[in-house]
This record gives sequence, structure tokens and C-alpha cells, in this order.
Amino acid sequence: MLASSFCLLLATVAVSAQTVPTTCSERECLPLKWESSVYGKRAVVVQGTGVVADVVATAAVDYTNNQASFRQSVYVDGEFAGNFTLLFFSYKRRHALSEYSLSKDSTHSTVTMLARSLCLLFAIVAVSALTVPATRSERKCVPLKWESSVYGKLAEVVQGTGLVADIVATTAVDNSKNRAAFRESVYVDGKFAGNYTVLFFSDVGYVVDTIHMKCTKGETREITQICSDSESLTHLFSWNVGDQITDTYRLTLKDRSTVITVLRDSFTIVSELIEQTFAGVPQMVAFQYGNITNGIQDESVFDVPSYC
Repeated sequence: MLASSFCLLLATVAVSAQTVPTTCSERECLPLKWESSVYGKRAVVVQGTGVVADVVATAAVDYTNNQASFRQSVYVDGEFAGNFTLLFFSYKRRHALSEYSLSKDSTHSTVTMLARSLCLLFAIVAVSALTVPATRSERKCVPLKWESSVYGKLAEVVQGTGLVADIVATTAVDNSKNRAAFRESVYVDGKFAGNYTVLFFSDVGYVVDTIHMKCTKGETREITQICSDSESLTHLFSWNVGDQITDTYRLTLKDRSTVITVLRDSFTIVSELIEQTFAGVPQMVAFQYGNITNGIQDESVFDVPSYC
């Protein structure tokens, strides 16, 4: 469901500790008609200024009649900004409202959702409408050391121009020593843009261009083990996803605010939405985590290159 003025990314869930085969024993499809609750983030650029909004919505899709409905409530800086309905049909798209006003710092800007705007809705998960209680029987934590495959989208504004990149990466996190390594391949408009390694330690961070052997020393990030009862977590909602229960939290750290979704039974992170400023550039990032393993096989992932 991509329209010229509306960009929608539904983040899927990949959580197995093993590689998942691409084939299956039988053909499986989405239902011909289905409904879902949705939570997401939308980033738009208005006259060179980025605005981030929270979206709480319900979606209804009817493939038999080629139609879909997306009813959303929008919040900016925690304040209600409006209710909007998007309707899609096989022949045209109808707006309940094609233009609306986003308020930030008492400044109103009229936004028309056109393709030239940076319009990204990062939906964490599409789930059943069944409400799930947030209680759990025992305290659970992310492992002290863990590795994962990562796929993500990054949106940033540089000198008034929006940039969207695809990221394919692996990450290794060692909470016992306050360090993390993020090895990524970046693609812009489907074209390879570079390989980078981002290293975070307790007192310093590095961004390494591994192809051109360039290194930038910069800010670090707070690295902490997250548990189900961590004070930095604020529960937002819980949903059914297939036969699993997921819990979504707002994670408030010193240097950034994120929204994470975890599997309740294992407290495994499956997705993350990040609002941050990196190297002076405001960014919004959506990550999906998969093939997560306990422990780190090769500690050399934390080695700082000699040219740094």
C-alpha cells in the first residue's frame, strides 16, 4: 500500500535464534479481509524542519474489493494534533483530510503529504485487536552479551534535504563492559552507499568507514542491560502477534528516546524505533532484530582500527 503521497512501512518480526529457511511446506497468505491495531512514528519535513509524530491507528484491508482504511490519531510532542482517515480504493485514493496542521512550539505549519516530503510511518507491528494485560510472572532481562542480525530504515535531514537509507547490519552488545559494535552496509535509492562500523564504549565512540579506511571519533551512547522492571522503561501496550505476546515500551535514556517491542516470554527485542541526533544530524531510525544469540562469538568486533 504505497501511494505517491503516503509511505507506509510495516515492520515484520524476525526473532528466531536460527536462520529461517525461505521456503515453506505450503502456500500461506494474509486473509482476504483483516483488521489490525497499529502504533507508529511519522517523520515529515516541513520547510526544512523535521517534525516527528506518534500515530495510534486501526487498519482495515479488504483485498476482495481492493480497498483499505487507515484511521489514525496523531500526537506531536505528546499533545493531540488531530484525527485523520485515509481511504484507498482500486481507482483513486480519498482523503478524509488531505491537509492538516502540525503544532510544535506554538508554530503551525500546513503539511500536504506529497511524495517530495519525507514521509515515513514506521509501524512496529501489525497485530490482533485483542488487548493483553501487561503483567508477567517473573523478571526477565536482555542477555548481558548478545548478537543479532539487523535490518532497518534511517531517515535524516541534512541542510533541509531528506535522506532515506536502507541498513543491513549485525550488532554485538556487551553490557558487562559497556560496549557495542554495529557493522552496517548502507543503501540509498537501492544503490550501495558504503560499509561502516560504529563502535560505542563507555567514554568514546567511533564511526569507521571500512572501505576508505577513515575514522571519526565522536560521542558515545548509553549502553545498559534492559530488564522488564527497569526504571527507564514505560509500558505502552501489549498485543497478540500470532501465538506470541509482545510488550511495547518507551525506553528513556540520557542521549535518546526509543520505543522497543519485545517478546514477553523471552524478553527478546524484535523491533526498535529511535529518535536521536547523531553527529549533529537529527535522525529517525527503525530497526528489526532477528537471529538473536546469547553471547558473542568473536570479541574482535570491538577492536578499534589502527588508523583511528
